[in-house]
Amino acid sequence: EHQRTIALLPANKKVFVSLPGFTDQNYTLVNLATSDYLIKEPVRHITLYPGNIGYYSWSVERRVIVIGRVVAQGSGHALTNTWIHAEENGIFSDDEGNFQLELPLETLTLKADGLCQIKLPNLNTDKAYLYIGDVTCS
Repeated sequence: EHQRTIALLPANKKVFVSLPGFTDQNYTLVNLATSDYLIKEPVRHITLYPGNIGYYSWSVERRVIVIGRVVAQGSGHALTNTWIHAEENGIFSDDEGNFQLELPLETLTLKADGLCQIKLPNLNTDKAYLYIGDVTCS
């Protein structure tokens, strides 16, 4: 029989959790916040023995969904079906140049197909998404 225990843990704090020995369990972190967070390695498998102490930490990064439309400098034409990316994640713009990406708050620029860079406004917001409108590829 599988028992599921749910506990709410505060962010940015150390928490001591007493667990029985001789157990082999999976622990999963889930974001319950109204803002978007990326939890790296949200599932951990932990084996406990009597007397041992384990220290585990998870890396959590706040993110924002950026919605915009990329246009060419000068002509103002939409850059359609163009690979828009920042670091490891990206997406193709649609037939009207629209795109939507989930980005870390520190992101300053996007790249478009290796052709140009897109300077972003400050992404630090308390909302889960940010509409940035038309952005120029320069």
